[in-house]
Amino acid sequence: MGKQKAQQNVYNQQAAAYEATQPPPATPAAPAEPAPTDPTTTELIRLATLHESGALNDEEFAAAKAKVLM
Repeated sequence: MGKQKAQQNVYNQQAAAYEATQPPPATPAAPAEPAPTDPTTTELIRLATLHESGALNDEEFAAAKAKVLM
């Protein structure tokens, strides 16, 4: 029994030394929000993205948004 315990201690020390060399586990990414299924919402998001990128100015965005919401 003494030999087995000594072997187990050696194994435990080796395992601890190995674990110390490993990088920490990666943090899981936040789950992506599901895409909206409502066509109006989808279009408003698309227009907002275009507006934020500068592809639409304030007036163009307001006009397109009003058209979608009619």
